[in-house]
This record gives sequence, structure tokens and C-alpha cells, in this order.
Amino acid sequence: MSLNLIKKFNIYQKERFPLNVLIFTTLAVVLSSLAIISKSQPPISNQILETVLALVAGLIFMFHVRVLDERKDLQFDNKHHGDRPIQRGIISLRQLFIINILLLSVLFGISVFSSFYAFFFLLIALIYSIIAGMDFFLGEKIRRRFFLYNFLCLIQLFFFQIHLYALMTPKINFADSLLYIHFIFVICNAGIIEVGRKLKVKSNEGTGKDTYSSQMGKKNSVWFFFLLIIMTFFIFSYLLLKISSNLWLFVGGLLFLLIMVFSLIFYVSSESRLSEKIIIIAGIIYYLSLHLLITLTMLI
Repeated sequence: MSLNLIKKFNIYQKERFPLNVLIFTTLAVVLSSLAIISKSQPPISNQILETVLALVAGLIFMFHVRVLDERKDLQFDNKHHGDRPIQRGIISLRQLFIINILLLSVLFGISVFSSFYAFFFLLIALIYSIIAGMDFFLGEKIRRRFFLYNFLCLIQLFFFQIHLYALMTPKINFADSLLYIHFIFVICNAGIIEVGRKLKVKSNEGTGKDTYSSQMGKKNSVWFFFLLIIMTFFIFSYLLLKISSNLWLFVGGLLFLLIMVFSLIFYVSSESRLSEKIIIIAGIIYYLSLHLLITLTMLI
């Protein structure tokens, strides 16, 4: 990879794939997955190695999905988001695909090194991601169904989450309900960041109307976001009850829930762009804290 391309990619990742945030959010998912696996599955031989491999795998897969999103949203972004790196000519879609192919070769290597299950579910996740990247061959018909479309796109994360479990245990127990409940927790928690970053004040809404606040209106999007926060907390509480009896972990989660709720109240009562930033920051903190509190069950 040339030095020039590395510089271009660095500019791109800062704006569209912020590694300084994604490393921590991905690691949080990996660690909470490890906590769930360790309660009901055979122990892995080298937790540090498997954790690092799972972290790298998670980052590569998310970048792969990001590149596919850039391709399918190209015309839309050309029209409504001219300030993005591809639209500014900083980096081309072709160059992103080259980087993606190089990284996918690393991901395949990790999967082959780990286990048959890891490779199998990675293959399914990648095939599904390509289908999703082509809008399920339905084009605008499916994209117009905002919630259905986003739900269908989430399914690829299910297969990849199973892939992460497979990186951490020699044999997956598919009858273990905690794995599926943890997956729902992962999705709901990720939804907090996804929805939170798409809650805008009226003065900052773009022309593309691709935010939850523009699609649902501010009031309805706030209620939807609030229900997502509460649902995530209930699932978090259930997982804690199943794998630990430590009350202080629950109290810690409750504290971060209150911070999240107060940030939402501020967003509702304000029309300043500061309220958007507070929602995003609070969402990331909430996301990290719940995952890490589950991780602490391995130590307590």
C-alpha cells in the first residue's frame, strides 16, 4: 500500500470510520462476548490471543460493511452529502475496495486459523453482507421501507456475532440461550449509537432526510430512542442475573442509564447542536459501560 493511499485512508477513517472510537466499542463487544462464553462453554486456551483476533476480525468486518454502504449510497451521497471524503475526491471507491480486499484476506486467515465454525459463519456473514450491499436486489422498493430495510441489514451482524463466539470457543453450544440473548443485547446497544447519531435538531437536518428525527419527527424518534435504551437495560439486567449475583454491577448500570436519560431530556428541551453531541457521547459511554460491566463478571 503506497504512502499516499495510507494518508488518504487516514483522512477517510477519521471522518467515516473513526478507529479511535471503534477500537473501544468493538473491544467492549468482544470482551462481553468472552464473558458470556466463559460461563457456559469450554474455556479457550489463550484468552489474550483470541481477544486480539476477535477485535481485529470485528474491525475488518465493520470496515467491509462500511465500504459496501459507500457503494450503495454513492448517488445519494453525491446529491445530499457532498462534504464526505469520496465526494470531495479525497479517496475513491476503487481504492477503498482495494483496501477492503486486503483486509478481508486477513479476516479469512484468522477464521481458518481458528475453527471450522468461525470460517463457516464468516462466509455466511460475508455473503449476506454482499446481498445487503446490493439492497437485496430490490433497489428503492426496499430502501423506502426505512425500518424494514434497517432490520434486514442487521441480520448480517447475527452471523458475524456467531463468528465471534466461534473465535472464542472450540465448539459452540447452539442450545445455549444466553448466546442469543447476548446477541439481542449487542444489537440493541449498537442501536443506541446508530439512532443517537441520527437524532438531529431541526436546524441541522440535511436535505436527504436520512435521520430518525426527520423520518419519525422529533417526538416519536425520542420515544423510540427511549424505549431502545430501556430495552437494552432490561436485557443487560437479565444477563447479569444469569451470570452474576453482584448487586454493584447492576447499580453501576443503573447509574449509566440515568446519565443516558438525562442526556435525552436535554436533547428534547434544546434546539442547540450541543444537545446532538451530548446524545452521541452519552450513547457511547452507555454502550461501553454496559458491555464492560458484563465483562467484569469474569473477575468478580
